[in-house]
Amino acid sequence: MATINLTKLSYAELLKLEERLAVAIAEKRAAEASATKDQLRAMAEKAGFRVEELFGKRGGRRPREAKYRNPNNPSQTWSGRGRKPNWLVDAVKKGAKVDSFAV
Repeated sequence: MATINLTKLSYAELLKLEERLAVAIAEKRAAEASATKDQLRAMAEKAGFRVEELFGKRGGRRPREAKYRNPNNPSQTWSGRGRKPNWLVDAVKKGAKVDSFAV
């Protein structure tokens, strides 16, 4: 793994790195969660069960894919469903267009 000398980066470069890191963490978390689900499903099937039998069914609500992302904090996303998050409401009040936050 490459080492980054953070003390030599400018403030703007650090912010960009923070944004890239937040996106990379979110992507890695989703990928590892998916892999873990696949492993659990395979283990359950091998033992003759379905995952739903072991853990119960979810209430029909599934997490939605992010359609909008806060550029100031990439970990904050919105699927476009339900109430708009405060970071988006504030940005729109300041004149931003919702489409400018599309992923």
